[in-house]
Amino acid sequence: MKKIIISFLILFLSANLYSQNSVKLNKISFFESGYNIPDKSERVYNIVFDKNSARYINTQIDLINLAYKNYDQNLNIKIVYRSLSGSVYATMNGVLNIPSDWTDCWHVEGHGWKQPGNWAADKYTAEVYIDNKFIGSESFAVGDKGKLDEILKQYTSLKFYEGGGSVPKRENRRYKTSFEKYDSRFIYYELEFVNPLYNYEDFLVTLSAKYYYPDGSLFGEAKGDFNISKEWETVYITHGYGYSDYGKWKTGTYTVELSYEGFVFASKTFTIY
Repeated sequence: MKKIIISFLILFLSANLYSQNSVKLNKISFFESGYNIPDKSERVYNIVFDKNSARYINTQIDLINLAYKNYDQNLNIKIVYRSLSGSVYATMNGVLNIPSDWTDCWHVEGHGWKQPGNWAADKYTAEVYIDNKFIGSESFAVGDKGKLDEILKQYTSLKFYEGGGSVPKRENRRYKTSFEKYDSRFIYYELEFVNPLYNYEDFLVTLSAKYYYPDGSLFGEAKGDFNISKEWETVYITHGYGYSDYGKWKTGTYTVELSYEGFVFASKTFTIY
């Protein structure tokens, strides 16, 4: 299924440019939506989409009018989605009408379904053609991010190590479950799990680690946004909580709960003695 969205004026600029190439590509971006396209201010642009929630994945092209103040234009737009293998996944066609007094404009073509769950997990390239001339391309990925909670529950390992304000390299970390009070500053966790978008695309994951005192009350929270590279088959995330100076921890057994989007997927204890 496809749909065509009419282009709209973005803004007016003072310019007087002319070229045999009537428009210049400024940017290609992507956003997900239902059948009805949201206002530009409400669009959430991304390059990674969850196959379990994605409906229409739209390509927005931002153009500069090189025929500004010279002549009106009627351009034929074609956008082709290709899968990682190079095969054509979808083709969308539209017409872009540009009055001569527009300096900049945008155009959207989208492919998808009214109901989510139909996209195949893959990396896609959107090729943009104007009057059958290729003008540029960008890529997006559809992954099974909806299963990230299940993947995190099946994490490979959760370890603790001590450190200062700067995170030590992995080869320099000394993993323990018991730490001497006067030799401890920050207690870091290191989470290892399989990358659900390996070889597809980079993505961002936000994790929260709540540290609880031995009596069960909240000691503090280490929350962070972590950029996951598509090149990492295995992901290692680390963050910590504690003190800049030695000797400030109270003795006892602490609990660390890791959560993703509100649900706790891992819990482990360490001891300060």
